[in-house]
Amino acid sequence: MFRPQVKRTAQRGWLSIFNNQYFAEELGQLNGKEVLVAFDIHDASSVTVRRLDGSFVCTAIVNGNTRAAFPVDYIEKVRKDRHSRRMALVNRKAEEIDAELHPVRTIEQSPDFGALLQGDIGQINDDREPLFLFESEREDYLRQKNKAV
Repeated sequence: MFRPQVKRTAQRGWLSIFNNQYFAEELGQLNGKEVLVAFDIHDASSVTVRRLDGSFVCTAIVNGNTRAAFPVDYIEKVRKDRHSRRMALVNRKAEEIDAELHPVRTIEQSPDFGALLQGDIGQINDDREPLFLFESEREDYLRQKNKAV
């Protein structure tokens, strides 16, 4: 099977080709030497490494000497936690949107300042003069009040 080949220099077991890093332990013996790297144009998971004379050296795999910073199980847990937090946020937003569609109507109560007043409230209301629309109504009220006294 034909694969395209490029020349690369092995560096401490690593090869770099098309911004991908490939590793194989056998490349450590060829440190600093040029090798031929044959790659599959449809599968970048591994490359075949040969010496310049064409003899087979190894098959190097992409990121072969690396490992995840966190265990895979931890990464899955973090993904699930993020998913649940994002879903909770979306659900809260959906509830808010629904609440805007059907608002709860309440009767506003007027504040009662009666507890702040000292003394008898009845006495305060009795001393006040009612409001009148016309001056003639006020004069009639005052005449009746003076007759009552």
